[in-house]
Amino acid sequence: MSETLERWGSKRAFILAVTGAAVGLGNIWRFPYVAGENGGAAFLLIYVAFVLLLGRPVMMAEILIGRAGGRGPMQALGVLASEAGASRHWRWLGLFGAFTVFCILSFYSVVSGWSIEFLVASVNGNFNGASAAEIGAGFEAFLANPGLLIFKHSLFLFMTMTVVAAGVAKGLERLNNLLMPLLYGLLLLLAIYATTTSGFGTALSWLFLPSFEDVTPAVVLHAMGHAFFTLAVGACALMAYGAYMPDEQSLPKAAFAVAVLDISVALLAGIAIFSVGVWPGHGPCRWPRADVCHVTYRLFRAAVGLALAQRIFLTAVAGHLDISD
Repeated sequence: MSETLERWGSKRAFILAVTGAAVGLGNIWRFPYVAGENGGAAFLLIYVAFVLLLGRPVMMAEILIGRAGGRGPMQALGVLASEAGASRHWRWLGLFGAFTVFCILSFYSVVSGWSIEFLVASVNGNFNGASAAEIGAGFEAFLANPGLLIFKHSLFLFMTMTVVAAGVAKGLERLNNLLMPLLYGLLLLLAIYATTTSGFGTALSWLFLPSFEDVTPAVVLHAMGHAFFTLAVGACALMAYGAYMPDEQSLPKAAFAVAVLDISVALLAGIAIFSVGVWPGHGPCRWPRADVCHVTYRLFRAAVGLALAQRIFLTAVAGHLDISD
């Protein structure tokens, strides 16, 4: 395959695109969950350190391979290995990466179908006045309807294929410039709402006043794994994004911006969730406002359904960018 000719339209577009590939379920759902299980602020500090000191260099390395090779992951690894006088069998690592992204797409597309269903239900006001039991029963009924599940799953895949067919600039970049600001706008609104709740002060203390006696080797391991998970490293997807990186862009500055934006999403989601009494990692009875736990969390998940779909959208597209031989 020849070197890619198309590029992201601007430095900002590249940063938003890579952030879109990194941000998602790991930040919005998993961070509050694992922070709730692993000590709150102490976990946060270790997680941020791993993102900046370990995850960011690995992310730069993946993007650099794509940028230097000017091709998809498999081809870039093969070209660079040949230029270095090494075996071209290194290219098969790119194939493993493509298979990983395929596996991600396989289950994320199902979750995205759920997000679409929750988004529609939220806009239609289906949750207004509903109890936790009623909302839970509605979700169980949705899961028990294979026809509706397949339809929502197929709808997401059709949307993905439409974006892929439009190309990098007219498809992915154009959509990303719309959905990334929408993601941050939704989270900011939720964080602003959190300031009006009685649990806001408690949430800030939990997230920003560390208690290091809670730190164990397991907490450190969880923080390191979460750092890699939220930056989308290890699946070769960032190599595909790097192949389209503008020539004049600074890689260290871009990677730092992505890391900061990635962490900020986790913080906003944590503030929004903990302030209203939801502690996903420990259930509804371990946080001061347990009475609203189930309902509030389901409503939060519905509110960011479009944002989750956006992240899944971009991950799926990354898996399709120049991975053919």
